[in-house]
Amino acid sequence: MSLRVRLTLGTVALLSIAVAAALLTAYLLVRHELRSEIDGSLKSRAAAIAAVGRQLPASGLKPPPFTKVPRAAFGEPDSYIQFVDRAGKIVLRPGEHVRLPLGDAQAVAAGRRGAYFTDAVAARTHVRIYTVRTPGGAVELARSLRDVDSALGWIRDVFIAVLFLALTATTALA
Repeated sequence: MSLRVRLTLGTVALLSIAVAAALLTAYLLVRHELRSEIDGSLKSRAAAIAAVGRQLPASGLKPPPFTKVPRAAFGEPDSYIQFVDRAGKIVLRPGEHVRLPLGDAQAVAAGRRGAYFTDAVAARTHVRIYTVRTPGGAVELARSLRDVDSALGWIRDVFIAVLFLALTATTALA
């Protein structure tokens, strides 16, 4: 193998690694930003629900009445809400039938664990769940990750195509 061929292959390999690293970094940054938006939205909704719970009479605290739980602001996606008491009993909104996976929600309700985020599948939908303690138990708020997953899939496909084109162009030019 001639020196020229070895230099060409080395250049193509280094360029491929650099392009792949840049695309992977960009993908991970976009993924982090999209998921951070969801997390922030879930935390904001949880704070509003906790505020409602703090306004209820202290005697016989129960999950906040669903009629008092504020809806999402206009233009913001609403969250799926599920209350969990210290015994693990689940209270759903009227008309709801899908239960979120409990995970450690009972431990959060009892004060043995802090708030946390997790991903899960509920009713065949990939969701992001935020579980946080509220007066009388815990609340689990979920948002679908369908749009995020779709956007990330599109970005991944574009990045793979760009990487392939970069490799092809580098090989052809070298």
